[in-house]
Amino acid sequence: MQQNDEFILAPLHGVTSKNFRNALANTFGGIDRVMAPYVEPKQNKTITIKELDELSPQNNSLPIEAQILAKDAALFLAAAQEMKSIGVQRVNLNMGCPYPMVTNKGKGSSLLENPSLVAKLLMQIKKNSPLSLSVKLRLGYKDPNEIFALIPIFNDLAITDITIHPRIGIDLYHGPLYLDHFKRCVDILAVVPSYNGDITSTSMFSAMKEKFPTINRWMIGRGALLNPAFFCELRGEKLDESEFEKKFWKLHDTISENILTLSNGKSFYLHRMKEYWSYWIHSFQENVTFAKKIKKCKTIEEYDILCNYHKETKRPR
Repeated sequence: MQQNDEFILAPLHGVTSKNFRNALANTFGGIDRVMAPYVEPKQNKTITIKELDELSPQNNSLPIEAQILAKDAALFLAAAQEMKSIGVQRVNLNMGCPYPMVTNKGKGSSLLENPSLVAKLLMQIKKNSPLSLSVKLRLGYKDPNEIFALIPIFNDLAITDITIHPRIGIDLYHGPLYLDHFKRCVDILAVVPSYNGDITSTSMFSAMKEKFPTINRWMIGRGALLNPAFFCELRGEKLDESEFEKKFWKLHDTISENILTLSNGKSFYLHRMKEYWSYWIHSFQENVTFAKKIKKCKTIEEYDILCNYHKETKRPR
């Protein structure tokens, strides 16, 4: 793999918390920086103490970029100002989230249907943002050609950090990747964008690298959840079974212990750990049987017994 490629951990709401990203960085590594899951500022309170704690550079092992979900420039700027006060240096406007609970409010990827609103929003933000600005978006909400009305806006405003997921919003994460449309974006944007979407193996990365040779920034989320060693493998590091196992259980135990130290951690512990296992299970042999056992756990004690058994008798991969 190319050593000059930049690898960015993508934001997955409720999953790539500071607990997860710090544990991943300090076990497997290979990540250059992270984009935090979005903050959605409200009129009565732009950003919560908990959200500020998640974003504080002092609480993160890697350089962190905040992300804001908004269609109102004033709310975006107020939240960005609060982020600056704790030391955040980079902020992203989310124009990619596809979920109906977001798009029904005219935010996320639904913004892509309205170029005039995007132009007004970005103009106000770019002029007044106290932080370095980036945008993350899809090719469109309903049509992959929607982005081509936005590229002149990005070029005119000199937006220098752009990440594109080559799907449309209504397809969520299951529709086709419009790679020809993405290639056209690369050709006409004034800056080389970052690529995001469906890179879950080293062979897939190599294929994308060959298809888009000018791209050197890659935002990856699910690939790193399915295989925690993914970023270091992209760096060319080879882990044998024993090394992977040691790092994996350190990752698991760090995340587990940090959740349980929270005042309300026990109340959502099983839900959160089962969510991680829905990805991690793909690194285990006989994963169907193990997955069923994980799902059936009803107490933390039952979960601990199961995991301790697999630490000693089952090998990841």
